Amino acid sequence: MKNMKKYTLIQDFLAKTFLVVFAFFSMQMVAQTTAVSVFNYPGLNGSGSSCDNENANLIGIISAIPTYIVDASIKSFSDPVTLATQLSASEFFFMTDMETQSPSSTTFLPLASRDVIKNWVNNGGVMVMTGTFGSHDTNFLNLIFSWDLGTASGSSWAKNAVNTLGTPFENGPLSLPYESATDAISKGTVPNFKAMWGTDSNATVAVIKYGAGSVIFMGYDFFDAGPSCGNNSSPWVQGVIPSALNYAVELVGNSIIDFNNITTSYGSANFDLAASSNSGGNITYSILGTNTTGTTLSGTNNKTVTVGNTGSVVIRATQAADGAYTATTKDITLTISPVAITITADTKSKVYGDVDPALTYQLTSGALVAGDAFTGSLTRRVGEDVANYAIAAGTVSAGSNYTMSFVSSDLSITPKAIAITAEAKSKVYGDVDPALTYQLTSGALVPGDAFTGSLTRSVGEDVANYAIAAGTVSAGSNYTMSFVPSDLSITPKAIAITAEAKSKVYGDVDPALTYQATLVGTDFLTGSLTRAAGENVGSYAISSTLANSNYDITFVPANLAITKKSITVTADVKTKVYGDVDPALTYQATLLGTDVLTGSLTRAAGENVGSYAISSTLANSNYDITFVPANLAITKKSVTVTADVKTKVYGDVDPALTYQATLVGTDFLTGSLTRAAGENVGSYAISSTLANSNYDITFVPANLAITKKSVTVTADAKTKVYGDVDPALTYQATLVGTDVLTGSLTRAAGENVGSYVISSTLANSNYDITFVPDNLVITKKSVTVTADAKTKVYGDVDPALTYQLTSGALVAGDAFTGSLTRSVGENVANYAIAAGTVSAGSNYTMSFVSSDLSITPKAITITAEAKTKVYGDVDPALTYQLTSGALVAGDAFTGTLTRVTGENTGTYAIGQGNLNAGPNYAIKYNDAVFAINKANQIITWNQILESGCDGVTKITLTASTSSGLPLSFTPSNGNVASVLNGVLNFSNYGETTITVSQFGNNNYNAAQTIVLPALYTQPNLIRKHFDDVIFFDNSSKSYKSFTWYKNGEVVPSQTAQYFKENGVLNGVYYAKATKTDGTVVTSCSLTFSPSTEVEYLKIAPNPVKSNSEYQILTNIDSVKLKNARITVFNLLGVQIIDKEISEKTLDMIAPTTEGIYVVRLTLANGKYFTKNLLVRN
Repeated sequence: MKNMKKYTLIQDFLAKTFLVVFAFFSMQMVAQTTAVSVFNYPGLNGSGSSCDNENANLIGIISAIPTYIVDASIKSFSDPVTLATQLSASEFFFMTDMETQSPSSTTFLPLASRDVIKNWVNNGGVMVMTGTFGSHDTNFLNLIFSWDLGTASGSSWAKNAVNTLGTPFENGPLSLPYESATDAISKGTVPNFKAMWGTDSNATVAVIKYGAGSVIFMGYDFFDAGPSCGNNSSPWVQGVIPSALNYAVELVGNSIIDFNNITTSYGSANFDLAASSNSGGNITYSILGTNTTGTTLSGTNNKTVTVGNTGSVVIRATQAADGAYTATTKDITLTISPVAITITADTKSKVYGDVDPALTYQLTSGALVAGDAFTGSLTRRVGEDVANYAIAAGTVSAGSNYTMSFVSSDLSITPKAIAITAEAKSKVYGDVDPALTYQLTSGALVPGDAFTGSLTRSVGEDVANYAIAAGTVSAGSNYTMSFVPSDLSITPKAIAITAEAKSKVYGDVDPALTYQATLVGTDFLTGSLTRAAGENVGSYAISSTLANSNYDITFVPANLAITKKSITVTADVKTKVYGDVDPALTYQATLLGTDVLTGSLTRAAGENVGSYAISSTLANSNYDITFVPANLAITKKSVTVTADVKTKVYGDVDPALTYQATLVGTDFLTGSLTRAAGENVGSYAISSTLANSNYDITFVPANLAITKKSVTVTADAKTKVYGDVDPALTYQATLVGTDVLTGSLTRAAGENVGSYVISSTLANSNYDITFVPDNLVITKKSVTVTADAKTKVYGDVDPALTYQLTSGALVAGDAFTGSLTRSVGENVANYAIAAGTVSAGSNYTMSFVSSDLSITPKAITITAEAKTKVYGDVDPALTYQLTSGALVAGDAFTGTLTRVTGENTGTYAIGQGNLNAGPNYAIKYNDAVFAINKANQIITWNQILESGCDGVTKITLTASTSSGLPLSFTPSNGNVASVLNGVLNFSNYGETTITVSQFGNNNYNAAQTIVLPALYTQPNLIRKHFDDVIFFDNSSKSYKSFTWYKNGEVVPSQTAQYFKENGVLNGVYYAKATKTDGTVVTSCSLTFSPSTEVEYLKIAPNPVKSNSEYQILTNIDSVKLKNARITVFNLLGVQIIDKEISEKTLDMIAPTTEGIYVVRLTLANGKYFTKNLLVRN
């Protein structure tokens, strides 16, 4: 039994070692399972915690380690035979702390059972003792193995680095914390005691060698440590227990070399190999097989490695037997990996049409080993148009000893600069434009290229310089064109203007100055004709300020003649007193403005009282003078004549009337005295007729009595104009002296035109009056009515036609009747206004001065409506709104709006075009903008980006955009995948996202990005372990956490290295595992169903004798077996068999050498299955 147990442990150890040695193959081995027994005595640990008892917790912890199978059937030590059978089926036996049982009790632990346990350990078994609650635990060991272990206490225990070196404990925590009920033991005199955490006198983890087996002590009682409990995450559970199980395999009495695969890089410094063994013996090294790397061993025991080229070499560590330990070897693989370097392409640029610059690069990460150099050259994406062209690695290489990453850059082809210069042009106003031409004045076109399009000029036909613009001239998108503008000059048109001769009378308003000229179309001249200044009679040259910037005018002048004005000069009547100086002689004349006459008035000679004719020498060259003469009267000198008082009888002859007077010198008076006229009795003043032509006599009268005198009174005929005040009614009568009549004349009542009799109430007591009547005649009143000029806007109702009384006036109470009329018509024009029925009645003679009703164009405003369209769409109809005014019923617009030509994005002015409403309207046009907006583009991409399980590493991306513009793909994780030329290239297992973008251009908006997940699944990571368990291969120790999925949904409760189903596996399963560097890797999926047989690889018989036949059996479909192969490896990793398999059964011959071999079935898509083959002699 001892030898069989030892053989079993060796086989398990070799199988596990083989898994480590050949981990670089990434094989999914069918791991060997190890049986672990746990003493499951009911109530051994007391009631435990709320998280189950300590035995149950321990069972759960060990069960979670995929390569160990827990046997909980040992529930009593009472039957030694049964105990021996149970222990023989296990390689490990766990005891938890004994809180309720004493090992001293032979009922609990019979003496025979003690021997069974001791012999089982001595024959190679490994016993793990946990917990030190009191002394029961140490006594249990002391009673069985005759030791003197003691209990110890502490709070924390440091790792014993010397004892753990080279063991699975080596990577454990630096110290173990004090957990509830954790304690320690002391060595006492026990031999082969090795403290792992702590010291010999205080160890919480210790390994004690006993015979071919060992005892591992762990001072932890698994309180509150179940899979769902708080302490389950402690370093005890996560690190120490699995290490203890692994380390126990190495404690079987065989030499065990701790020597692991080594990975270094090309160019690394020499280093020494450092294998160790449990025996502590001397280890030598050698290289096995073909060495293609040039790596050499030298120095003591060949331990110094001189690293060669990239590749792998097998190094064997050999330890000779030393009596206590067997001789052994261990082979590892030294992998020399390429040096990772990164070269970064330098950004380059050239001008369109130039030769490519040299494509260069920089070594931006890593370095070349001395003596190595780059070869080859970069390349770029093909193309010569203006754009960015990706620079690729091309043939650049540093050799097979380097893994070169390449950071791309771009060669930018920039537009070629050229300049064109417009040629200056000219034309005469009114002529057709000449062709607009240009010269290429800077740069040159690349052969085969040519200009398209044409020049344009500023709009206008008046004389001016009009800028010539580039218009649509273009050499294409590969050129940056500078344009040197010039002008099209429109020069004036030569014309002659002839002034027409004019005349006027001095003082009159100038007549309109007119001319004759021939103009283009409806052109007209601004400015006016003027004449030489002056208003005197004469000839005045007519000059011109007439102008039109579109004409070169030659003016033919004429004259305005001013003729003399006829006037009448009337001398003013003048007087002076006899003997006085003459007064100034004056006259009346109507002159213009401030005009004066030259010359003077004179009178006839003489100084006596009398009338002297006034004559004229007055003159003015601007006038024809008619002179109306007058007189200068010399009046008498004042003198007082006093009448002497006289008397007579009324009716008698007057007595001589005498007077008293003082005269000048010898002057005398002529004439006589008279008395007041009248014949009434009474006293009458004596008046004088005394005279001297040179005197103005003041008479002092006296009285004379006179009697009544008969007289005839004759009424004067009178007239007046209707409405005027009556003229004074006068009469003719001969009275004496200054007699007057009292009373008055009256006429018959009435104010209308007609004849009215004049009657009298005249009276004087000294006269007997005879009255002769006459008539007052009323004539019609003259009035002038002037029509008011009127205007209206086309379409409006006529304004009221009004007029003004411009001459004469109506008599109060009178009024006009009737209304004016006008010429018929409603279009824009002038329409004469007539008197119509306007009248003031029969008392008036009415004159009518006409005027016009002017119909003016109706002002309307049309406003173009702003329009938009998306690039590439058809133009919408150009519409407008009548925003001010309205059309008259029956009228309508004709014509259409237009816009500036162009189809690229931008704004284009909308013009009036030929839109109009006819001559009756004056249109104000408000323009608007026609905007061409960028078009949206849509990226279409619905693609599943998943690969790996089928061996495919490239996926052609099928995204497209509605614009046809090139797409850009960006992976979120460049370590997993990259995109080149529209192909997704997976480089490492993992997941990423691919973002497709199109950033738009002048005519397209950027498209909305689409992000799709990309998954490069890794095959051979998971396999069915039991009917209800899937195991994840973490033999590389690269993964730290696991998430399991069933039928596409995450299963939250499954986070271990394996998936445990409730019942048999049924569905689609896969795992996502997080590596220690944070990378998430997704496994290929496994599908199970009750009706679907799981693919398998079997060997029969197994074990098999050397050189004997055995069969490879599989249920894989024959289609999948196409190009499949069977390979067999020995424990050194050397391939010894390679055969094609196309059927489900393949006959094989076992190797001649005894040992463990790995049989591998690899499908064409990379998926493989492995099985261990045990060959015996």
